[in-house]
Amino acid sequence: MDVRPLYHPVGELFKYQPVYRVPAYQRSYSWEQLEIEDFIRDLENCYNKRKYDKAVVHFFGQIVCIEEKLQGTYDLSYFELVDGQQRVATFILLVLSLKKTYESIIIEIQGEAEFINQKNILNERIQDLSKRYLFFQKEVLESFEEINVLELSNRDKVFFRAFIRNIEAPQQRESHRLIRQAFDMIHKKVNEITFSANLKDRLGNLKTIEQILENDFCILNMITGDRKAAFKLFQVLNNRGKNLTEGDLLRAESLRILEPFPANQGVVEEAWDNILSDTPILTERFLRAIYGSHTGSKASANSLFNEFLTHFIPEYDFEFIEPKNAEEIQVKVKNIETDIAILRKINHGQWPYEQKQPIEHWDRNRIHLLIHAFDHTACLPFLLSASLLDHKEFNKIIHVIERFVFRYLIVCNQYIGDLIMIYTEEAKVLRDNPQAYTAQNLIARLKPLIDRSDDEMFNRLLDDFKYQQTGGKSNKPLKYFLLTMEYYFRWYKDGANGEPTCMDKERVYDFGDSTIEHIYPNNAQGAVIDQTLEPLKNTIGNLTILGNADNRTGDNDDFETKRPIFKDSSLMMNREDVANTANWDNAAIELRTADLKKMALRIFTI
Repeated sequence: MDVRPLYHPVGELFKYQPVYRVPAYQRSYSWEQLEIEDFIRDLENCYNKRKYDKAVVHFFGQIVCIEEKLQGTYDLSYFELVDGQQRVATFILLVLSLKKTYESIIIEIQGEAEFINQKNILNERIQDLSKRYLFFQKEVLESFEEINVLELSNRDKVFFRAFIRNIEAPQQRESHRLIRQAFDMIHKKVNEITFSANLKDRLGNLKTIEQILENDFCILNMITGDRKAAFKLFQVLNNRGKNLTEGDLLRAESLRILEPFPANQGVVEEAWDNILSDTPILTERFLRAIYGSHTGSKASANSLFNEFLTHFIPEYDFEFIEPKNAEEIQVKVKNIETDIAILRKINHGQWPYEQKQPIEHWDRNRIHLLIHAFDHTACLPFLLSASLLDHKEFNKIIHVIERFVFRYLIVCNQYIGDLIMIYTEEAKVLRDNPQAYTAQNLIARLKPLIDRSDDEMFNRLLDDFKYQQTGGKSNKPLKYFLLTMEYYFRWYKDGANGEPTCMDKERVYDFGDSTIEHIYPNNAQGAVIDQTLEPLKNTIGNLTILGNADNRTGDNDDFETKRPIFKDSSLMMNREDVANTANWDNAAIELRTADLKKMALRIFTI
């Protein structure tokens, strides 16, 4: 591996008219407030040391460059910044701050004859900084052109070029906002630490900042002509920069491979921009779901990048790629983009199909409850594959998973690893032959797990399924349970024949607006307090749901006062069950608990 590591001050990077280019496969500018605050602290520390003590060296990590000849010139090379653009761009923003400060001082002293010498000094500094760090004139193909010292990747190139020239440019991307934010923070600090009412002192202070760049800020510059070697370094050397995610690395590698094919590269770059538009955590979740859906296995905790790349873009290992390979990569990345769009819908609890009969709003709402009431995202690889099925079969699968997860994971707290294995294995089986797959295939795989949460265990653990007063535990699963009892109440009362069925799907209760109601009050006071009921007040037998249209007055009243609320409730189990109970005592709570558990055994089965 031909790599020349050069350890030198930042000033050395910008001598002899260097030209740095950020390739298309690099991400856009991404240093946020936290990283810039770190940079400013380093700057201020070096400033104070150099001015009041003894200059110190501050190591800013490494950059990785590929050196190539700059076409059209006789003596210039350009350096493709494989790693380090965040640092280099931020150094240039510091220089831009110095330049703008010098320009503002010139305006302040304009017309004052006694400062003519200082004005000349300032103009000389501006010219020197501009030529070294921003842009310079050079003969290219026998004519003079203005060459940018640094050009960022496509998404930031035009904005950054205008920004360093003080030309107004539309701020169209998050990275543009971050560039402006970084400059504003640096500029504010530079003016804060260098300001002096005495112009001579102020110029000296600003020169100190230049000296820090020239001598104190140091970098390890790793230069190579070997592209593969450079990219290997790029993957592992990110100790100062903001850590690259697996998505960033996948984007970078696929775009690097497509460098000989700019048309394909442009399409793939746009697709990756869309793929990576979520938070890094969400993007990783989606990429893992796609990997599991297509391969039938779970990517290892620390090797998603390598495993995903090997499966989806094996061309990364080709010495040369042909036009047909570039087309194949483009198709595969566009397919990933399509998968991401489906996963976004599912992850947000949205139905991934057009809305059409016989699927009702009630059915579509089940996916929202599965993902958000249970926080169950482990099923995403399987649901991504299941989206290849007819919408009616997908609906059946959602119902199976919903009832199974509540019993197996929420109540019985069984091991999720075996379920994840089933999800990924069945995802591949389904994807290989969607025409032959039905909900029954999934049920057959889940049946052995039901044995671990048999009726006796499920019945017993429902006694521990209580309203949580404190401790940070969510009551969302309990709310889901009570709402589900309501939805299947008429089916159960009519004999519970066949598959559990909601008999009135027009009644959909908003999960967020519905509330858990204690029949014997949660906060009973005075004469309402019944010491025999206090131990039972948070058990399922004493709990019900009030819908968003129900009257919520009387929370802390006794049962007789609250009976009219239950009698007029929009929920059938309140009207026909709770309101018709003669006395709300221990016997009533225990009887209702037993009834709810019997109903649950019929509903939560597959």
